[in-house]
Amino acid sequence: MRVSSYALLAIALAGCQGAVHAGEAGSGRVLLQPPKVVVPSPITDRFAVNVSYAYPGMSTFIRYDNPNDPADFGTPFYAEETLGLADRVHQGWIDMMFRIGERHRFSAQYTQQTRTAQQQLSVPLEFGTSDFQVGDVVHSEMQHRKMDLIYTYSLLRRTTVEAGLGIGVHLIQMYGALEQPATFTRQDLDTAGPAASLSGDFTWRMARRLSLTAQGQYLDGTFGDVRGTYLAWRANLQYRAFRNMAFGLGYSGTHYEADSTDPDFFAGYLWINNHGPEAFVRVSF
Repeated sequence: MRVSSYALLAIALAGCQGAVHAGEAGSGRVLLQPPKVVVPSPITDRFAVNVSYAYPGMSTFIRYDNPNDPADFGTPFYAEETLGLADRVHQGWIDMMFRIGERHRFSAQYTQQTRTAQQQLSVPLEFGTSDFQVGDVVHSEMQHRKMDLIYTYSLLRRTTVEAGLGIGVHLIQMYGALEQPATFTRQDLDTAGPAASLSGDFTWRMARRLSLTAQGQYLDGTFGDVRGTYLAWRANLQYRAFRNMAFGLGYSGTHYEADSTDPDFFAGYLWINNHGPEAFVRVSF
């Protein structure tokens, strides 16, 4: 009986040892070594949604030529000074990011700005095919909508640093209107079109819960009778309060410039520069 007990004990120990070795081979790690801990950060997120609020400063310079006569130039003016449009706006938006594999990322963002004003003109304006005189009380409206779809590939990806390059597609719409109700004079400007840009981003996990991120898109070129420049950038510092939630503060800016003689697109010159602080909540998985 004693010999049988020893034999059974030896068989049991051998079986346990075989199971342990099998576990080591299957897991690919050393016996009793804990699994690698993944620190939640923008580098490890597979999907993220940012709910943002910004208070950007607005600067708009415009000249709208007569689309029926390219030689009939409109009056160049700053919309904030001449028309009384707000030089700062409250703006909120939602953007999303999802990762495919380890290095491929897609992001989408939609923003919209609307400003209206009523002001008595101190200078005459020639806007499109309409003329507005000194003393006219003019109602003005300006809208800007933008949809961004961006793809980036991470050329560098480490546990604390990630950097990528890619391309962006931007669908942009600009709308403006001037109206003088007393004389039933109204002029509308409505233009829209797609644009592509070179995109880049950078992420640095500075500490276990603190990360610095930066993103940018750039385009400059001539397309037929239109010469355009587009620049958008964003930098922020975010604190990972919980595993799936972070809070952040940052600064962002957008610049547009278009010089066109194409009446089907827009005849004139448009320069818009927006920049300001932002705050956001990030939910990610």
